[in-house]
Amino acid sequence: VVAVHMRSNLKEGVEFVATEKDAPSASTTADQLPLSDCTVSQNTLSASPTSPIASAATTCSSSTITTASCSSSSSPSSSLSTASGNPNARELDYVQMLNRVLPFDIRVLAWAPVDADFSARFSCAGRVYKYFFLKRDLDIDRMREASQLLVGEHDFRNFCKMDVVHVSNFVREIRDFTIEPCSPHNCDQPTSLWVATISGTAFLYHQIRCMMQILFEVGARLEECDVVKTMLDVEVTKNKPQYPLASEVGLVLWDCQFPSLQWSSTVEAQRLLMAKLLEVYEDRIIKSTMVGAMRAHLQTEMLFSSLHSSGRTAHNVRWKDMEEPPQKRKYVPLMQRDTEPHFEQRVESLSESKKLKRDSNLKKGGEMRR
Repeated sequence: VVAVHMRSNLKEGVEFVATEKDAPSASTTADQLPLSDCTVSQNTLSASPTSPIASAATTCSSSTITTASCSSSSSPSSSLSTASGNPNARELDYVQMLNRVLPFDIRVLAWAPVDADFSARFSCAGRVYKYFFLKRDLDIDRMREASQLLVGEHDFRNFCKMDVVHVSNFVREIRDFTIEPCSPHNCDQPTSLWVATISGTAFLYHQIRCMMQILFEVGARLEECDVVKTMLDVEVTKNKPQYPLASEVGLVLWDCQFPSLQWSSTVEAQRLLMAKLLEVYEDRIIKSTMVGAMRAHLQTEMLFSSLHSSGRTAHNVRWKDMEEPPQKRKYVPLMQRDTEPHFEQRVESLSESKKLKRDSNLKKGGEMRR
């Protein structure tokens, strides 16, 4: 999360909250925001949120439209707030001002007045993530059954990238976990798009991608649903088995909930936002349709003689052919794989400087749970 504290011409503090993709390759950082006279605090960048006003997030292979919420200590209003004691004065249009200088893939939706002790991170009452994926050959019913084992309060240390310097409590609560088709039409086709929606109070580093990877293993019939229950039992599974993260491409931080805030914007700012989203949607849908047309053309018309004579055509290609290496590897069940160091081993292996930092965090009682 990037928090930018600026000064307006009325000497009122403004806190700007922006988030980017949850991936090591995220390109937008705080030092790239072209804002003058501001101080920036930066942590790991995450996926794109939406504000409680109204929003849309467009995810694609190259970039994500990131929406953001902007908060000010001025008084709220349904459109533009009064800026000073003069009742005829109007508040600055922060939404348009910020959007003019932000990169095109980060858009501010609205702003809200907050108290001096407001924290965009710790004042958040809940978060909703969405993970978009193709059905391929996955068994959705098995994935749904396994996902319900994740609902509730659990120790998720085996479903995250463990950060023992800042976190010692890995218990988190998932309120709801659903897996639904993005469209009711042709949802059984391998190319149909599905979305997992996960809501909770707070999440650990890479928790969503870890959970989705395990669900993909279950959906591919490589693991039983009970493997989730086994991994949640940290007495039975003290060491996390090694497994890759699900791709970051489909991950979106869909909503950050601040129920006490009163959001403000202008009709013109919202119109410009919707126009920008439509422009990006048009670009992405055209490119997606072009690729789909190429694929259909290869499947139905371009039957090369060498392939035709051998009996192999594009119709014979399976999803597994795209994923498996030339020399097929034998699948190793999760519970039989090499494991990572457990919590106590990680703490013991910390350098002296990191141990001091960890001790300092524990004394302050401020471990970063969110």
